[in-house]
Amino acid sequence: MAGNGSSSNTVPSSELSPARSNSIVEICTKAVNDYRERKLSKAQAVFTISDQLRGTSDGEESSSRDVALQSYINMLDEIDRLRAGGAEEPRTEGRESSSGPGGRESNSGTAREHEHTTRRSHSPGSDGADSESSGDSNDDERPSKRARVSPTQYAWAADEYLLEPQLRPEVQRTLDLIRVYGEDITQAKRDLAASASAPEFPDAEWTNVLLGRAVDLDHVFAGRYSTAADDKITEKFGDLELRYRAPVPAKRIRTFGDWVYAWGRATTATAFAFPHRRMELTNYKEHIIRLFGALAEPLHERVLEYDRAVRKRVGSARRFLLTDFNDFADLKIQTSQLPTPEGGVSQLEPRRMSP
Repeated sequence: MAGNGSSSNTVPSSELSPARSNSIVEICTKAVNDYRERKLSKAQAVFTISDQLRGTSDGEESSSRDVALQSYINMLDEIDRLRAGGAEEPRTEGRESSSGPGGRESNSGTAREHEHTTRRSHSPGSDGADSESSGDSNDDERPSKRARVSPTQYAWAADEYLLEPQLRPEVQRTLDLIRVYGEDITQAKRDLAASASAPEFPDAEWTNVLLGRAVDLDHVFAGRYSTAADDKITEKFGDLELRYRAPVPAKRIRTFGDWVYAWGRATTATAFAFPHRRMELTNYKEHIIRLFGALAEPLHERVLEYDRAVRKRVGSARRFLLTDFNDFADLKIQTSQLPTPEGGVSQLEPRRMSP
């Protein structure tokens, strides 16, 4: 049967090693491709896939396993549909593992995996764009009125089942809360607005916080000088409706002090929505402060660029923490070079201490 061995021993998916998880994904993907190339019958492909997945969970996790199995069966059904329509059948490629830096595992437990499965039907995505550029978040706040799609229809459902349990507990907890808030971001923000304990924070940036995106610190900093309401303004001219935000002074973070002020407010808001991240946020602040202290003041703009790049990556790739400094080495190199008047590049030099 395509040379794939039987999985005789049942192992909870949370205890699978990264190598074993990747192996299962590769075998299941190969079974789909072999069926596409008519090397296997559909029954053989289904048996190979189910045989692999059967060894990854016990009875309590069967609902999560079924999601993964159904995802692969949907791929096989799609091949049948393409064949019936005479369309070319694209090859399924194995997706890159997102097990997290260093392949660190977490004891997420079966309850969390079941919770993950039931919430996946409306997980807020990230389009990869930098949320640092302030824009209208109305699309994020408008709950979908269309029928919910079964999470088993998502192409990544099977991979997520195998790979997500390997994430560190704090990363998993963040993802769980993002899914909760993302179910109805409008309701979450409405509840925030009525909360006496919620910290003061720009309305648009609350959306970024709740969805796990990078906060626009320039917007947070500019709010310090604004007395205008942060709410959206709506005006109607007949059938035409205009919706816009109150103007905010064009203030940008340029100094160490500016950053500390804005980061303090962002930390308060983020820790309010994700209490388990408080230590992470504090340690990241100390990391950035050390970078400011190591460089002369004219070079502080590079620290600000590094900070924006790090927070963008963490807000886009859900497996990182702000304190995964080794995973940001490329960003530090990228932002440590200054253009010269001659068009070349010069490296940043540390502050020279007086004798």
